[in-house]
Amino acid sequence: FEAAKIIIETKTIPCTKCNYCSDCPQGIAIPKIFSMYNGARISEDSFFFKESYSEMDDDKKPHNCIKCGICVQRCPQGIDVPSKLETVLEYANSQGV
Repeated sequence: FEAAKIIIETKTIPCTKCNYCSDCPQGIAIPKIFSMYNGARISEDSFFFKESYSEMDDDKKPHNCIKCGICVQRCPQGIDVPSKLETVLEYANSQGV
């Protein structure tokens, strides 16, 4: 319970990297993006997020989301993926990447 409490308090995205959303029509690397974001939030260190995010192809980044909802329909966790991509984009912008 303590581990779950820590994860919830760090404002992570409950993505399990199942890859059901990997066939995004826009080509966004959803599981990778969420994993990078979660790592930065849990560790409270944005260095690896900044490095990895800046090295990603621009066409795989969250700003390309058209909010089609296909990912939401396929997500077994029930994640509002477009909304969480906006969260990651805001975080990236706040980190200067």
